[in-house]
Amino acid sequence: MHDFHHILLKQIQEHRVYAWPELSRRRAFLHAISQAYREYESELGALRKSLDASSNELVEANTEMRAIFKALPDQFFYLDAQGRILDYHPGNRRHDYLGHESPIAHCFYDVVHPEIAQQFSQAIAKVLATRDLCCFEFCDSDERFHEVRMFPVMQGQVVALVRDISEQKHSEQRISHLAYHDALTGLPNRLLFKDRLEVCISLAKRHETMTAVLFLDVDRFKHINDTLGHSAGDHLLVTIARRLRQALRVNDGNAYDDVASEPTEARTTDEGPPATIARMGGDEFTIILSEVKDVQAVVRIAQRLLRVLGEPLTLRGEEMFATVSIGIAIYPVDGADFETLVKNADAAMYHAKDRGRNNYQLYTESMNAAAVERLMLENGLHRAIEREELEIHYQPQKLITNERLCAFEALLRWKHGEMGFIPPTVFVPLAEESDLILKIGRWVIGEVCRQIRAWKDAGLDPCRVYVNVSGQQFESTSLVADIQDALSRHGLTGSALGVELTETSIVAQPDRAVRMLESLRTLGIKVAIDDFGTGYSSLSYLQDFPIDSLKIDQSFVRAISSTTGNGNLARAIVAMGHSLGLAVIAEGVENEEQLAFLRRAGCDSVQGYLLGTPLPPSDARSALGSDTPKPSLAPLETPATTPIGTPAG
Repeated sequence: MHDFHHILLKQIQEHRVYAWPELSRRRAFLHAISQAYREYESELGALRKSLDASSNELVEANTEMRAIFKALPDQFFYLDAQGRILDYHPGNRRHDYLGHESPIAHCFYDVVHPEIAQQFSQAIAKVLATRDLCCFEFCDSDERFHEVRMFPVMQGQVVALVRDISEQKHSEQRISHLAYHDALTGLPNRLLFKDRLEVCISLAKRHETMTAVLFLDVDRFKHINDTLGHSAGDHLLVTIARRLRQALRVNDGNAYDDVASEPTEARTTDEGPPATIARMGGDEFTIILSEVKDVQAVVRIAQRLLRVLGEPLTLRGEEMFATVSIGIAIYPVDGADFETLVKNADAAMYHAKDRGRNNYQLYTESMNAAAVERLMLENGLHRAIEREELEIHYQPQKLITNERLCAFEALLRWKHGEMGFIPPTVFVPLAEESDLILKIGRWVIGEVCRQIRAWKDAGLDPCRVYVNVSGQQFESTSLVADIQDALSRHGLTGSALGVELTETSIVAQPDRAVRMLESLRTLGIKVAIDDFGTGYSSLSYLQDFPIDSLKIDQSFVRAISSTTGNGNLARAIVAMGHSLGLAVIAEGVENEEQLAFLRRAGCDSVQGYLLGTPLPPSDARSALGSDTPKPSLAPLETPATTPIGTPAG
C-alpha cells in the first residue's frame, strides 16, 4: 500500500502538474492524499490484528467444540446428503448396532441394518429440505433403544447425535407395567382388565360368540390375614395367582392390547378357551374367558379351578387349605358391558358364599335382588348402633340337676327400622366381612355390663352372663382392655362375665391364645368353648389352654334319639370334659328326651327352647327375680368321671 502511494504521487507530479495554477494548492492536494492513505493503512493494520485474533478464537472454539463432543456420551456423525460418514465420534457408551469399527468414509447402508439406514436416509432428506431439527428413535437387534437428533450445518451436510435411551425406555415400560398391573402378583389390574374385557365384548359382538367373566373371592381370607399375618396373606395371593396361570390357557393380550403390550403371563395348557386373569384388589380375582362355545365349557373350567385351588399349600411351614367362591356371568345373556358383567359375576360369587363357599354359581336374575338387599343391610348395619336398633336378649342356662338358673348367654338381635328383625345368621357374617364386628362386639360387652349393673341396682343378684367373642375380636389387641374398661365403668368385677369362643379362634395362634385366656381368667372371667366337636376337637389343645367349660354343639344334641342311639358323641364329650376337669354345657335342648339323656350322661348344665327362649332385658329381669329351683334330680346314669371343675357360672 505504501508503494502504491508513491507511484500515485509521482504520476501526479509528472503528468498533471501543469493543471495546477498554484504550487500551494498542488501541495495541499498531495498532503491530503498522503494523509488519507496513512489513515487507511492504520485501519488496515487494525483489521489484520482483529482477523488474526478472530482466527485464533475460532481455532480455540473449534478445539473446545471437539472436546465437548468427545466428552458427550452420545455418538456423533457428520454426514453428507448421500449418508456418507464424513466424521465420527463413538461416544463413551457401547453401541453395538454399527457393523464397522472405523465407519468414516463409509455409507450408512454399509455399516448398519438396512432398516436403520433407511430411517437415517429419510431423516437426512427431511433436514436438508426443511433446514430444521429432526428427531427419531430406533431399536437395534440387541433390543437397545436409541434416540437420534439430526440438524443441518453446511450446505448438503448434517450432524446426527445418537443417544442410548434403553434405561429410560425400560423405566417407562416398568412404570407403564405398574400402572396397569398388580404389583404383588404381576397380573393385570382393574384398569387393564376393563380394557381387555371391553375388547373381548366387542369381538364377541362382531363374531356373535360368548364371553364369560368369572369373579373369584378367597374364602375367609381376612381370618388368614389376621391370624398368620399380612406376609402370609400375600404369599397365599401369589400362590393363587400362580395356580390360576397353571390351570388356564392364558392370553397375553398382545393381539389387541393398546394400553400395555408387555406380556405378563405364559400359556401353560391348551385346555379351554383363551383366558385373561386379573387381580381386582384385596383377595378378589377376575377371569375373562373369550371364544366361549357353550356354558358347559365355562362350568368345567370353574370346576377345574376349584380343584386346583383347593389343593393344600404351605404357609409359615404349616400345611393348610384355602378355597375360593366363584361367580359366573356370561355375555350377552347376563350383561352387555363391563360394569354389568362384573356386577352380576360379583353377585353370583356372593351367592356361592351363601351356599357354603368353595363352589361356583352361575348368575341368575334373582341374585341382583339379593345383592341389592345385601348392600342395604350392610349400609344399615353401619348405622344400627347410632339408631339404637341393636338389642341384647338373654337365654337362660340351667343346672341339669334342679333346672336352677345359673347363667345367661347374651344373644345379639337387630331390629331393622324397615325390615324388622334380621336373623343373626344374616347380619353377623356381614359384620365380620365389613370389619364392623369389632365395633359391634365392643358395644355388646358394654351393653351387657350396663344391664348387669342395672339389675344389681334393682336389688337383684344376677348370674354370670356369657358373651360370644368372634375370632376377629379375640385376635385384636384391645379385647382385654375393652372388657376391663366396661367392667370399670359400671363398677363390676370379672365374676359378672364369661366369654364363649370357638375352637378355631384359639388354635390359630396357640401361644398368643394362652396369654389372652390367662389374662381373662386373671380378671375372674370364665371361658367356654362354643360349638365343641365341630372344629379341631383335639385333646392336646384342651389340656394346653386355660378354659373352664365346653358347650356341646346342638347338632350332637339333635342327634339324640332313643330309636337310633345317636347320643354316643354327646356322652363322649361329657366324659372327656369331665376327665379334664371341665364343666360341660349342652345347647339346643328342645325336648324331654334330650334332657333326660343328658341328665343320665352327667351333663352339668343345659340351655335351649325347652328350658327358656332368649329373653329381652325386662323378661330376663323377671326370670332373675322369680327363679325357683326344682327338687334336685340325681343323674340316672353315673358319669364315667366325677367333674373336677364347677358348672359354668
